[in-house]
Amino acid sequence: MIKIDKRSRLEVADTRHRYGKNLRLYYDKYLEISGLKGMDDLSYDDKNRLDSFFQWLNSTEVELPECSKKLLEEDVVEYLNTEHERSKYEVRIDSQGLFRHVPSGELLDTMQKKWLFVQRGESMFASEKRILSPRLHHSSFFGGGDVHAAVLVRTHLGELKELFPHSGHYRPQDSHLCLLLEYLQGRHVDLEHVHVDVQRVFKVSRFSKDGSKGKKVDSLWMVNGLWVLHFLRHKQKMVSSGLLDQLTIRHVDNTTGMDRNLKPSEIKKSKMKMDTNGLSPRLKSCETILVIPTPSKLDRSGHILESTSKLDFSGISSCIISDKSGGGHTDLFPYIV
Repeated sequence: MIKIDKRSRLEVADTRHRYGKNLRLYYDKYLEISGLKGMDDLSYDDKNRLDSFFQWLNSTEVELPECSKKLLEEDVVEYLNTEHERSKYEVRIDSQGLFRHVPSGELLDTMQKKWLFVQRGESMFASEKRILSPRLHHSSFFGGGDVHAAVLVRTHLGELKELFPHSGHYRPQDSHLCLLLEYLQGRHVDLEHVHVDVQRVFKVSRFSKDGSKGKKVDSLWMVNGLWVLHFLRHKQKMVSSGLLDQLTIRHVDNTTGMDRNLKPSEIKKSKMKMDTNGLSPRLKSCETILVIPTPSKLDRSGHILESTSKLDFSGISSCIISDKSGGGHTDLFPYIV
């Protein structure tokens, strides 16, 4: 299950469900006034602190230039807390793998638009995103509660065409995307003809040359859905297989000439972003090389990795199977990512 992202917890806790982005601005101001800003133990889960914040917010005359009190009060998110309220958005997948709107029985067609899609167990809901108050977001369908999937979809006459694992309220991870694809495949959705955005999976950078951060829609990397499912399954297997203990991570900076093995504590810090165009995982200035010692029971064809497991190759520009003699290296990166 995916829990609501911590940045949206103010919105969920607020009885009026004022828009979370606006609430965070006032929360930061409250912390500043209270002398709490910068403390390491700050958490949106602290009920006493939240109660104090909302008491202050509902009585204060403080106005922020970036968000007036009038805008704060008017800009709210609709939360659907009962089955009756959710029912008009309910969808199902029929025996042919086609999406249907439950109340009307008609095939779901988003008319080239990306719609919100939320799944919890066998319950599924879809609707066009509403960005004007009262807003309709992923958090709306279950009142900010846990869900199994929160994505955007585009369908045509019931057929799923595109899937985008984008949700600012839930921020789905690779494991959540994998489970959703497995769920859809189990209900006869033809993933071979579904395009999935994998920019988050492969850490595609959203930063432009001038340092500004672009929108997700400007850095899409659409890939065949069946391929994505296979990749994520193998990735999970290799992460849990213990092969990580056999790895050597080598970091090469082509601008300084530095070439060294990373310590275990540095491996997570070595994750690097891909080029913005999403066409190549190689960076011009530096690269991270993953060297896997060849186990004696494996050949060096590269096919063993497909049946064994996969690694988290985020930021890895080369994957090399090497024998102990140091000869005959095989770069497997094209096969696994």
